[in-house]
Amino acid sequence: MPKKAKAPPAPALHPAPFPRISYPTNIGLGLTTLEELRVIKSALGAQVSARFGECVGEGLLELDLAELELDELPDELRGIPWLHVIDLNGNELRMDSLRASLLSKSVLPELRSASLKFNCLVGPLPTELGELSPHMEELSFEGNLISHVPESLGRLSRLEWLCLANNRLLDLPGSVFTAWSESLKHLDLRGNLLTSIPAELGACGALEVLLVSDCLLSHLPETLGGCTSLAVLAAARNALTEIPTTLVNCGALEVVDLTANKLTILPGEVVVGWRGLKELLVSNNALLALPEETGTLSQLEILAASNNQLSSLPSTLGNCTALRELYLQANKSLNALPEAIGGWAHLHTLILKACKFKTLPLFVFWTVSASSRENIPSYI
Repeated sequence: MPKKAKAPPAPALHPAPFPRISYPTNIGLGLTTLEELRVIKSALGAQVSARFGECVGEGLLELDLAELELDELPDELRGIPWLHVIDLNGNELRMDSLRASLLSKSVLPELRSASLKFNCLVGPLPTELGELSPHMEELSFEGNLISHVPESLGRLSRLEWLCLANNRLLDLPGSVFTAWSESLKHLDLRGNLLTSIPAELGACGALEVLLVSDCLLSHLPETLGGCTSLAVLAAARNALTEIPTTLVNCGALEVVDLTANKLTILPGEVVVGWRGLKELLVSNNALLALPEETGTLSQLEILAASNNQLSSLPSTLGNCTALRELYLQANKSLNALPEAIGGWAHLHTLILKACKFKTLPLFVFWTVSASSRENIPSYI
């Protein structure tokens, strides 16, 4: 019985510089009375005090205040000036809460990392954000309702990791990227209302990860070719009709995710520059062909090109000997595979569902018989 088709995987993302573990404390409480609410509030207050006490008493550099229903930051923060990392995820903090307490380098002068995911931050980020510690390297505001980023954020000249995913951003000030030209490594803008990315992003030569999926982008800036350290480019589920030719300069790319756009052409003169690419995800576009230069991707492990308009595949594809997974389903005119795939010794997943194949080509079976049982391809 054929196996169920696997969905093309999401791109592998690099970890944040300061990985943190949050310990939920108030999930599924089932409150029914005012008295229970008072008890829980008291318990949460005790947890806050205990965590502060531990941090101060042991001189810890990290403070976890996640999921404690905080709507303002405790004054005790001023008592731990050596703090490097603070986790405030999943609370009820508002913009005025930040202005009143956190947004001053005099409060936490050594702070390197602050995470405020899934709070109640609505509207533009305050200009005081630029007054955070000059040592700041990581900021996360995912899952709020932020509409604007101030130019003052560029004062944080050491910022390496910025997450603004799942907000309501309409645009970004280009000047901040000029300020971060030597520092920024990870930029996450997924799930916003952005229709364009500032050209100044191309100045960020240290940028390694750019995540702009699920926005409203009609194009990517030509200057993106200046991000020569870029390893992960995820721009899925936008409205891209083409990609910048300057991306040929991004030779460090390992993952390119362009799923669910409006691409009709994948330029070979661009692909040829991606010699270290491991994952190429271009499903759900309108591609008429894959370029012959795809055969130069000797490190390619995953190729997802399902639901396009492919009628054939480049003969050079057989040169991709590292290929493990190939997704070609729903290319309704595709009826042949290049015979050179007999060299795909590592292939274990081949999905051909809803193509024009009437029989599975014999050389697929030859490939199977030449490989170990663990590498037998699954196909539908």
